[in-house]
Amino acid sequence: MLCMTPRVNVRETLSMILHVEAQRKLVREQLKAAGIPADAVEADLLLAGVLGISRGEVQMRSLLGREMTEREAIDVAAASTRRARREPLQHVLGAAPFLDMELAVGPGVFVPRPETESLVTSALELIKDRAPRGELAGVDVGSGSGAVALGVARGNGRIRMTAIEASSAAWPWLRANVETYGDGTVATFFGEASRAFSGIAAESLDLVISNPPYVPAENRPESREVWRHDPAEALYSGADGLDFIRELAIWSSASLRPGGVLIIEHEDTQGAEIRQIFTAAGFTEAATAEDLTGRDRITSAVLPASGRGGDGQPTIMEQRMGQIYATTDSLDLLAAVRAARTAIASGEVIVMPTDTVYGIAADAFSATAVQRLLDAKGRTRATPPPVLVANHETLDALAENVHPLARELFQRFAPGPLTVILQARGSLQWDLGETNGTVALRIPDSRLARELLKETGPLAVSSANKHGQPAATTAEEALEALGEVVGVFLDGGPAGGEPSTIVDATPLTRGEPARIVRQGALSRDLIEEVLGDKLAAFEAPEPGPEAASAVEADSAGTDSVETGSVETDSVEADSVEAELSVEAEASIETGAGTASTATDTAPDTEPEADGGTSPAKPSSLTERES
Repeated sequence: MLCMTPRVNVRETLSMILHVEAQRKLVREQLKAAGIPADAVEADLLLAGVLGISRGEVQMRSLLGREMTEREAIDVAAASTRRARREPLQHVLGAAPFLDMELAVGPGVFVPRPETESLVTSALELIKDRAPRGELAGVDVGSGSGAVALGVARGNGRIRMTAIEASSAAWPWLRANVETYGDGTVATFFGEASRAFSGIAAESLDLVISNPPYVPAENRPESREVWRHDPAEALYSGADGLDFIRELAIWSSASLRPGGVLIIEHEDTQGAEIRQIFTAAGFTEAATAEDLTGRDRITSAVLPASGRGGDGQPTIMEQRMGQIYATTDSLDLLAAVRAARTAIASGEVIVMPTDTVYGIAADAFSATAVQRLLDAKGRTRATPPPVLVANHETLDALAENVHPLARELFQRFAPGPLTVILQARGSLQWDLGETNGTVALRIPDSRLARELLKETGPLAVSSANKHGQPAATTAEEALEALGEVVGVFLDGGPAGGEPSTIVDATPLTRGEPARIVRQGALSRDLIEEVLGDKLAAFEAPEPGPEAASAVEADSAGTDSVETGSVETDSVEADSVEAELSVEAEASIETGAGTASTATDTAPDTEPEADGGTSPAKPSSLTERES
């Protein structure tokens, strides 16, 4: 008996497969087999994305028995296979819906969730009555795709947002979405949050909003899509998940105006602890609200005019007063640098070791912080502090008309105990005091100091002592002198003790000899090897248009020589108070962040002069792009 093989109508079979309904069924089955819960919904979304139509249109074509092309069927199969491998649906489609936007997303960027829409709507409600006739300013920290910044800006026509992002993988997605939906109301900042906040003037923001990393380090999310594809830096933050949030609270308290709002998203079990963190940072009205799913995942707080905690207790920075941080091993060093960076970004002063003596340091571009430094020492604006920088590249970022011989001094003796007075760059937006247009720069010969400077940017630094008292050579001596006004003391062991030699190089640009303002560790003979007959025979400072001087006795009976942009003390004949200058960057970001040494500029822009330092910190963010 013959066995007859049934004839197959290939055209008819292909037509059946190309039916939209058949494709819906195939995709649903594949997704269901892969363990994806909402297989039916996602199947329709996949078809809609591939076909370029709405989900409703997919359903309509299915009911009407419509077909798709072979090319479309192949694309649907490829997309379905990617999703079955647990690649996020939004990555497969290249877009994520958020409020009234379809945001571009893909590998390297955190996918915005529908629940985060509640974060935006809550923020809009909190700021709607602020400055009813004026403009508002806000930042979205860890912006990722830009969803939150764009949602806030589009929801309130009076606010200008800045989206801060440190990930080079996420940056292109952010820029693309801002270009599509920003309408000129959203700027972008590439770099660590710490670097961004160090460039924000005190009390200049109305809103700080963030969907920050908040997952405890040991807690891997259940969703494979999350832990396989969402960037780790957007998920994890220390043992309890709150490390970044603690820093964010401190940065925000220094940057928000009275009445300004801090609001974040978090896990539904963290609300109580986050409210405590916000209160300790000086905020009031800390409250936790529900997201779209009814879970307690949004906490906000308001900065009062007093800056005190809502319960009247000391703020975080006040609690830190007088704490010494060891730097003996890598873990201690990381904690110390993080604490120092956070304090600097918040406009506070710190104490740090250098190769000469211990110095009290402040953000050189924060007038408030510099004033705190002067107040802590009992100084006036007539004695502005020097500035420490991390490397030679920063020289031209902070000074102009630098004479070749001044450059040669730096090349020969820096890093080291040399401070050089130069003409300050006129475009810099800073206020060190009565500098007469000059700045005293030094590169410290201390690895710890230079690493910190890379994290913070240029620092105004003076010896860690009250005016008229001996300079501190240990962290303990500095704590005894300044423990009531300084929170963070970095302990680098005993310092060298002998101050830097200060050379005023501004006369060189007028064809006149340079002057040694203070004789320190570098001998006159060494300086003369470089300057030759361009070094003045006398060493006492003289009045001049760029470097005015005055000699006055202070209350302790010591001599104070105030020279342009540097102040020097003589405590005794054989003990000269060292005056320091310091600089730095971040990605602890940072920039950065950071701690990191990544450049805080867009990947496609020119790097900054100090490998991440933004020398010209203005009253608002410097690396802004519309």
